[in-house]
Amino acid sequence: MTTEAAGQYDRLVTLAIGGERMIARIRLAVILFIFTIPLFQALRQYPSLDIEILIGLGASGLALGIAFIILVVTPKIGNRVWFSYFTSLVDVTLVTATLAAFLLLSIPHTAVNSRVVWEIYLLAIGATALRPRPGGAIAAALVAIAEYLGIVLYASLHWSLNDPIRFGPFPYGMFNWGDQIGRMILMGAAGLLAFALTRRTIYLARLAGKDALTGAFNCTFFKLRLHEEIQRAHRHHRPLVLALLDVDNLKQINDRLGHELGDIALVRVVEALRNGLRASDGVFRYGGDEIVVLMPESTPGEAEKRLKRIAARLYSQPLEGLPLTVSVGVASDPYDADVGGSLLRVADRRLYAAKRGGRNQIVATEKPDLTSAGVAR
Repeated sequence: MTTEAAGQYDRLVTLAIGGERMIARIRLAVILFIFTIPLFQALRQYPSLDIEILIGLGASGLALGIAFIILVVTPKIGNRVWFSYFTSLVDVTLVTATLAAFLLLSIPHTAVNSRVVWEIYLLAIGATALRPRPGGAIAAALVAIAEYLGIVLYASLHWSLNDPIRFGPFPYGMFNWGDQIGRMILMGAAGLLAFALTRRTIYLARLAGKDALTGAFNCTFFKLRLHEEIQRAHRHHRPLVLALLDVDNLKQINDRLGHELGDIALVRVVEALRNGLRASDGVFRYGGDEIVVLMPESTPGEAEKRLKRIAARLYSQPLEGLPLTVSVGVASDPYDADVGGSLLRVADRRLYAAKRGGRNQIVATEKPDLTSAGVAR
């Protein structure tokens, strides 16, 4: 798989899994649930609240506010790689900030032997498995380990943590380096597990989204990409072209030359499209002998020129003596339609007009001049 194709797969896998917006919702729900723990404790002890409960309320309240802000800005930023890494690091750093607050208030054992806050590191690292970014899991684990090690080193160097006079009777337990190393090993293990789960998710999503014969994206991924591209086109006021292609006389090729050569014809058409289109364009096998092409930021005229060149190249390379041609229907947003279903229906109607007009045609308007629309004669 080329770098360009792998990049498109990762982008579509992100959409299939749900992307940052889904993760932002989960983050907000989880932090809201965590917020109920110190809130319930505060209600039980009210009006005499100890400092640990107040810190818990403040930290979880701050995290709740940050989670809400991330949820609001996520649709505007989208599924960008840097944003995935940034939010993963924010999640683990919020845990570190809570532990640091205990150090600032001179209650170090609560920081280094925490029975509730530290475990949220594991949740934050585990949540990276929801993204198609294996590196994010490792980055989150390494940052969590480094930040927690900083907490432990500061506490151990700043206080004599096992001094019975100052800290006894040690309600959170005595300080032990073995326990701290064990915690950091668990963070690393959580990162490796999230890494493995992410890699597995990407692999399965690629299998689910790939047409086994041609290697093009399948109909499921086409629907995801179409939805994304229409939203982007409307947001940035850019044109979008959808072309629906049909391999002419594929049944005749199958009957005369065999289904194996019919499959070769489909593969050749997809390869010609990939080689003749831009990296930003998407090629999808819609079903049977129909192939869909999405061309973001293209006008109908630009798209038609590219498709004519590709069709001419196919025609110049016959398959066992039979010419290989395609019929194409072209629709564009905003010129023809403003929703995905309508855009596809317009392209399908024009594809039918191209086939009715004698095949080997590209139809990009409702009233085409079929005599001049031939792409290879």
